[in-house]
Amino acid sequence: MAKVTKFPVKAHQRELNRRGKMALNCILTDRWIKVGSPAWAHPDLGVPIELDIMAAHSRSTGRDHKICSLVVTVDQLRALLRQIDGED
Repeated sequence: MAKVTKFPVKAHQRELNRRGKMALNCILTDRWIKVGSPAWAHPDLGVPIELDIMAAHSRSTGRDHKICSLVVTVDQLRALLRQIDGED
């Protein structure tokens, strides 16, 4: 049998890998954001996208649990990122 070398993966990276590419982990708590896929465009509002605020590992079910949802537009998110990057 060949010797297998395991790559060290930290716990936060393992959680992010489990949740998928459309997730943002909080660096302080066990909460995270599950980002939905924009599916349609509203002519007046733009492209809405759902953000689910999640809590990791509920004691009663052992699974992640949704706290609440937000629906924002993709344009709002882009404007926020520009503001954070200091481009506005």
